[in-house]
Amino acid sequence: MTKTIKARAAYNGNEHFYPGSFVKVFANLGETQNALMIPTQCVIPTLKGQKVYIAKNGIATEAMVTIGVRTDDKIQIIDGISAGDTVITTGLLSIKKDTELKLLKSVN
Repeated sequence: MTKTIKARAAYNGNEHFYPGSFVKVFANLGETQNALMIPTQCVIPTLKGQKVYIAKNGIATEAMVTIGVRTDDKIQIIDGISAGDTVITTGLLSIKKDTELKLLKSVN
């Protein structure tokens, strides 16, 4: 999934376009209420999709997630985790499944 779209538009204005010209396009894609957003650095790509590590009772647990829209620093999670789960944001290279964790700070 590349997050790109192919679009075709009709222009009804009276200014001329020339080869190599640029235009700004604004697309209103709607608004999602109560979206679950996490930092983008938390999401780890795998061959089967994306995963995040969550902390449950001091143990790192893998959670396969389905992603939605993204911004420059946040990504929407559609399925796989729920509100209230503690998502690991740093030290992801040294974490494996079932690793014992020592959480330094929890951000709500």
